[in-house]
Amino acid sequence: MAFLRWFERKCVMYAVIMAGGEGSRLRPLTCEIPKPLAPLCGKPVVEYILDLLKKHGCSRATLTLMYLGNELVKHFPDAEYSGIPLDFAFEDVPLGTAGSVKNAAKTQEDFLVISGDAMCDFDLTAAFTFHRERQAAATLVVTAVEDPREYGLVQAGEDGCITGFLEKPSRMNCVSGLANTGIYILSPEVLELIPDGQSSDFSFDIFPEMLKRGMKLCAYQAKGYWKDIGDIKSYLDCQHDMLGGKVCCELSGVVRDVKDILTLPQGCTVDPPVAIGKNVTLEPEVVIGRGSVIGDNVTIGQGSKIRGAVLANGVSIGERCGVNQAVLCEDATLENGCGVYEYAVIGRHAAIQGHSFVHPRVKVWDYKTVPRGTNLKENLQYGDVCEAICEEDGISGTLGGMVSPHFCATVGYALGSLKKDAIIGVGSDGSAEADALRSALVSGVAASGSEIWDFGGGIRTQFDFCMDETRCDFGVYLTAEEKACLSFVQDGCLPMSRAFERKLEGYINRGEYKRAGKGHFGKVVSFSGMDRLYEAHLLRCGTRLDGISVRLKTPLSKTGRVLERVLRRLGCGLDGGPYLGISQDGARLSLFEEGVGFVPHNRLIALMCAVRFERGEDVSLPNSLLAAIDRLAERYHHRAYHYASCPCDSSDAVARELAHTQPFARDGILLAVELLSYLKVSGQSLQQALARVPRFSTVSKQVEIRENPAEVFRKIGAASSGIGEGVRLKDRRGDLLIRPAKSGKSVFIYAESRDTETAAELCDFYADMIKKGPVS
Repeated sequence: MAFLRWFERKCVMYAVIMAGGEGSRLRPLTCEIPKPLAPLCGKPVVEYILDLLKKHGCSRATLTLMYLGNELVKHFPDAEYSGIPLDFAFEDVPLGTAGSVKNAAKTQEDFLVISGDAMCDFDLTAAFTFHRERQAAATLVVTAVEDPREYGLVQAGEDGCITGFLEKPSRMNCVSGLANTGIYILSPEVLELIPDGQSSDFSFDIFPEMLKRGMKLCAYQAKGYWKDIGDIKSYLDCQHDMLGGKVCCELSGVVRDVKDILTLPQGCTVDPPVAIGKNVTLEPEVVIGRGSVIGDNVTIGQGSKIRGAVLANGVSIGERCGVNQAVLCEDATLENGCGVYEYAVIGRHAAIQGHSFVHPRVKVWDYKTVPRGTNLKENLQYGDVCEAICEEDGISGTLGGMVSPHFCATVGYALGSLKKDAIIGVGSDGSAEADALRSALVSGVAASGSEIWDFGGGIRTQFDFCMDETRCDFGVYLTAEEKACLSFVQDGCLPMSRAFERKLEGYINRGEYKRAGKGHFGKVVSFSGMDRLYEAHLLRCGTRLDGISVRLKTPLSKTGRVLERVLRRLGCGLDGGPYLGISQDGARLSLFEEGVGFVPHNRLIALMCAVRFERGEDVSLPNSLLAAIDRLAERYHHRAYHYASCPCDSSDAVARELAHTQPFARDGILLAVELLSYLKVSGQSLQQALARVPRFSTVSKQVEIRENPAEVFRKIGAASSGIGEGVRLKDRRGDLLIRPAKSGKSVFIYAESRDTETAAELCDFYADMIKKGPVS
């Protein structure tokens, strides 16, 4: 008997190691390596499995390969490990668990199947002995688990014979607590049930078929450690267990007592057990917390704290960083003042620039860079980190990418946090996509505790009317075209000040905003019928237009249909006369008439300004409208005020207050109504009316720059007359306004001259000067 027990302990064993797993839930850790090569305490998990096989007398092993299989072949260049010869079996197409084993198995004896990416220390010899004693066709190694829902469960009688299977059940179906570990002992007859070259699975196909045929399946309940390393949490937990002595395996570099470390820099603290590799540099005041794994050639800067984290080979940590239960892959870099939190993963060669924070469970893929000061809350896999920055038209980005419902909810939180007791107005272009984003934003505002007035879907000028009439503190209008865009306004429908833009950007990017508790959510007020109110407002601003006739250039657009309905109700004919062109957002109007020619938007604005000057009124206009209207105002001894597109102070307060009473400069539909009404009441033709306004044309262009905008102004010899939006220049050919874009990466040139050709020539001249420098 003693000899038999010795023989059983030393029995020859052949094993098939399933090593084709992708480890998709472990990415980016497994972006460049298959799951079996994922390191545990500095050593690939498959090597621990091979150590276990050697311990139990394995004579030969075959690895099933698919995802990045060549990496495993390269890892074992001599096709052996610690005296165990290794074979490799590639799958051209996915064959499933059973199909891959049949493709790999090279034996006519009973053999072992074991996963190459799960950690265990089971007594495999005892399992083999159980299998032979029961004379089973297949024996499944099972283990008791606390939460069975993530595993395939096995039902077995007291004699160990299996009666059924249950795959990843709910709590109410968990009648068994024995999990299938994926370790099997199979007789050759099982292979005969597996079809050649087809995908088949042991749990779903082969084992149920064996039960139907009455073949003997047994369950061997193993004692010891087993963990499926399926995600980042289990990956970290497994290494904490290994350091804590819960796994029977050999580890190197483990510090179980601070006395094991010969020297520590001043103020350093190490709380064992930890694993520390070779050539590790610790600066003063570093803290290495319990359960941390530090790879080879790692540098950790002064004052940084590593708690239960895994730092792979070559990782560099700057000063005053915090890494809590996170994974940093090979050669990742954290600059000074960064934080990476629970179950986050930083990929190979990824760089987290200074004072950035990576939130729990966020993943940064290989070779990506997180810019300085970023508060990263979403995975960075494609492209670059897109911080929320207010550009000329607001915040824009790819629909479903940067601008998602989740992002819009965050913007809603931030908007609601800008000002105590603020009322936020919101509208959209009426598309299904923009309406969905609007709903998410409404939820965010309400969850911040602020009241929100939802003006629904409609054209932009309708939203501006709603904001002007209600004087909401802040507003946002959402469009979803080639890109999704969120445009922000303040104090009605005027551009948001830079102070509030900066607060908004900060709240969004840092995640610092109000969160209301139960009973403190903001009220959502839905305004229906705003389209009818807007059209009623347009009707009140006009007069009967009987005898007037125009033609619309864009009658089928949303704005064209609004303009058509209003003109019809005013009695205007739509079958002759000048052509009216209206922009898609309804803000700009142009006109063409035989004998007059093309009349651009700015000249029509100038005409209606002249009408107001004649009535003894001043006007308020956007900053981009130039000198022609200023000179017109001087002729009438009045003034044209200009409000900034992004005010930094209150210097344009008068212009902004006056602008609320003069929406014609922002609403092309209203401009058309007022213009036609003026022509009707005065009895003038368009040509006669335009005679009082000097002929001029404006052309604009955006030019990318590499230097600081101030350097651009120095280059072209432009000096500002004061602090404001850009500089105004007087050229013999006309007038210019040159101002930097909000991003600082480009400048806008607005040129005004007597005709379009000269304005374009002037614009191009200064654009070339900005790109190349002044002509000598």
